[in-house]
Amino acid sequence: EQLLPGTSVKVTYQLSDEWLDIMHAVTGGPRLLSDGDIVVKQSVMEENFRGELIARNARTAVGVDRFGKFIMVMVEGKKPSRRRARTGMLFTELAGLMKSLGCIHAVAFDGGSSATMVIQGRVILGASAGYQPPVSNAIIVRKRRES
Repeated sequence: EQLLPGTSVKVTYQLSDEWLDIMHAVTGGPRLLSDGDIVVKQSVMEENFRGELIARNARTAVGVDRFGKFIMVMVEGKKPSRRRARTGMLFTELAGLMKSLGCIHAVAFDGGSSATMVIQGRVILGASAGYQPPVSNAIIVRKRRES
């Protein structure tokens, strides 16, 4: 069946039991590393990344090393112009970088013009499009408040 434009629909969902205790979750992709192995090519195919998403671009990624330390990376990138080639990284290069930094698990997050790193309220890297586009999510790291 097809819905006509303007038709109201009601959607309901329920989480399966294994998700009931999850307090926070983020999405990202593709997976870059799993148990120390570079898995980005399989992940790109499984998750159906195509076109502009897999081109050389600004990138962000988060990984964890064997000691449980988180490693956050942002790679600057610019779109091509008449004077320069596209800069940034391919997902395969990002996977290699995360592995070289000691990560055993890593995932890519947003790339392109929305890839931004802010430290203590200052944009350190980002705005590759010349302006900061709105983003719908972020990974925020804060000092734990002492009780």
